[in-house]
Amino acid sequence: RGGTSSGKFPVMFSWGRSSSVDDVERYRRGYPGKKDDPKANENLRFYQNELKSKPKGDYVEEIHKKWYGDYRLLERHHGYIQWLFPIREKGMNWESQPLQMFEAKGIREDPKAMKRFVNSYRLMLDFYGMTLVNERTGEVARNTKNYEDQYENLEESSHNWLRVTRILKSLGEMELEHYKKPLLEHIIREMWRGHLRPCFRSLKDYWIPVVKSVEERGTLMAWLKSPPQPKEIKCPAETEKKKAEAEKAKAENEKDTTECEKGDTADVDSKANDPKARLAAFLRELLSNPDDATLRSLKPEILDQLDKDVQIALRNCGFCADDAGILSLPAGEKADEQVRSLLVSSLVPADSAKRIEDVAGESKTSAAPMAISTEATGQDPGASVESDDRS
Repeated sequence: RGGTSSGKFPVMFSWGRSSSVDDVERYRRGYPGKKDDPKANENLRFYQNELKSKPKGDYVEEIHKKWYGDYRLLERHHGYIQWLFPIREKGMNWESQPLQMFEAKGIREDPKAMKRFVNSYRLMLDFYGMTLVNERTGEVARNTKNYEDQYENLEESSHNWLRVTRILKSLGEMELEHYKKPLLEHIIREMWRGHLRPCFRSLKDYWIPVVKSVEERGTLMAWLKSPPQPKEIKCPAETEKKKAEAEKAKAENEKDTTECEKGDTADVDSKANDPKARLAAFLRELLSNPDDATLRSLKPEILDQLDKDVQIALRNCGFCADDAGILSLPAGEKADEQVRSLLVSSLVPADSAKRIEDVAGESKTSAAPMAISTEATGQDPGASVESDDRS
């Protein structure tokens, strides 16, 4: 399977400079002196789904639908790769044409065409036993369903190494340069695990050199001698599971701030005039914009409409009155969590009734704005009225 897992690459190839230098240099410099042929537009028409690939090909969307996962066809057919990944060089398929700069621009500026191009990339990654985990960053991982067989095919089929070079160059032409490093980083990590080692020379002499960033090329070359830091191997199933867990946690957190909206909502005007409903809306806005100091103060005209127990509950949450009668809540996660608890319990914490008598004597005592008084509650300023382990 192309080497051992002893922790070092086998000495299989020379580390000297190769004939690839001139080729990749021309690519990185944008093919100096090369001019467009304004009549050559077949690559653009192909990615606009108007033209079939040749020979014995199909429209790009049909290739994505019918050829995906057909590894025998993708391995043996030699006329599609030049269409899926056009570059500005002539390939082995004489029925395809080199990419023109105006075509690349046309594809890049057409969202549907670019979506098709990324789907072509997904098609080939799957063929190589890999998968695109993140379309924004280009992160690549093993395809846990097929990587063992498809890695072996990639190790043994050297014409696929040429295809990878073309894919990398085409990514650059479509301004997806940032996709190159994640793909090559994944391949390097797999080599250090004992896979894909017959591809080593192509990696060193062709794949890494077509990366345009000098810094990124240096990093990738360094990883050939010393492995990159360990990284969790992700797969789509794991990614979707984590995404679902994150969405579930988010829904549970949002439930806290929407609990007080339950009940009869038919009479909207009535709710708008209800003091508790107005207070609840105010507190929800406060939690949504915790850095807005103007939302952390309750004016007397609002306070005067609230029941005494609600005012006391607000004090229990950390609101402090100043000389003007304005209640203010200090900034901080603990204070906001107390407000959240207040909302969950329909504006009156479960134990606030027990504290009313203790706090009543202090209800008119003023404190410095944006400071929490501990005399009324007898507790630490950062402590919650109720214990709440929700994050």
